[in-house]
Amino acid sequence: MTKQNTKQRISLRLPSNHPFLSIPQETRSDMAELLLFPVKAWLEIHVKLTAIETKLTQIESKTQPGSHETAQPKTNNAPEQEREIDIAAFLSVFDAD
Repeated sequence: MTKQNTKQRISLRLPSNHPFLSIPQETRSDMAELLLFPVKAWLEIHVKLTAIETKLTQIESKTQPGSHETAQPKTNNAPEQEREIDIAAFLSVFDAD
C-alpha cells in the first residue's frame, strides 16, 4: 500500500445501546467509512477555504494605506526618456537581401 492509501485506526467509546453497534461487526468498518465520506468532503472544503482566507488576509494587508508592502508595479529607477525611433533602421531588419 502506498502511504496515501494506508488507513489509520480510531477508537470510539459509544453507549452500549448506540444504533451503530447494531450493525454486524464485519461491516461496521465499511459502514463507518461510508458515513464519514461526507465529513471528509466538508473537511477538504474547510482546508481550502482556510487557505483562501489566509491568502486574502495577506493581500488585504498589502493593499492597506500605510502598508510597507504596497502593490505598486516595480519600475526602473532611471527616468523615462522619450526616444525617437529610426523607422528606416527598424524596417531594414525585415528587408530580405
